[in-house]
Amino acid sequence: MEKIDIYKTIVKLNRIIETADLYLKKQLIFPIALIDDLGKIGDMGTEIEAYFKMSGNTNIIVEIEKIKRATLFQINSWCDIEPKTRLSITNCIRSLRNVVQNQQTENSQMDINTTPTKLTIHDDIHFNSKETKENLKTIFEKLKKGGYLHSDSDLNAWLCVCGAVDGNEQVQPLKWAKDQELLAHLVNEMFGDSDGTRLWVITKSVFLIKSKIPNTDTMKNTVSRIKKGWKDKPKKFNDLDSLLTT
Repeated sequence: MEKIDIYKTIVKLNRIIETADLYLKKQLIFPIALIDDLGKIGDMGTEIEAYFKMSGNTNIIVEIEKIKRATLFQINSWCDIEPKTRLSITNCIRSLRNVVQNQQTENSQMDINTTPTKLTIHDDIHFNSKETKENLKTIFEKLKKGGYLHSDSDLNAWLCVCGAVDGNEQVQPLKWAKDQELLAHLVNEMFGDSDGTRLWVITKSVFLIKSKIPNTDTMKNTVSRIKKGWKDKPKKFNDLDSLLTT
């Protein structure tokens, strides 16, 4: 995610909860669009947390921990939360927004566009592949030989990202050597059933394409359009499919 995008996510999160509070104060019925937005704030919060944990920026991680204590990441219904807690969450989000905005302006302590060189693999930042470890090893070798994964790709990193290694480990992000459409297809085929709504948050946390974080919004749109029949399945997917057959 680029610098401007992560800030936009924070601003959007702030706007959603402030709008919801306004409707609650006036005792108005939530419009459908707002209800839909409120359903996304847990994932948005997790995405922001994962990104900044990779950056290692202490100030921002402190702000995120405040939000977590205010239960942002366990929200089921904004309306059911006590008014004091809602106010606390709103203040925490606003504080996070201000910290990020200030650091963007100063541009001295952190460059948000810098891609991570190391990942700490833990419960929130890996896929949950249903394949056996041996099958994953076979797929890895095929992907590497076929030029889909960079030649210096590490087997242990692949196994960690796929969720086949117990415990926390620090590994390099996986370098994808083909285009984004193919990565979208790989991720959806291998992990779509096991990781559901977290699929794309994990993807942008563990893969790099040409040293950049993938545009998962575009990837998600590609998969969706093909599933709905709005876009023909590219022929190049067939070659990748053959490699995923173990």
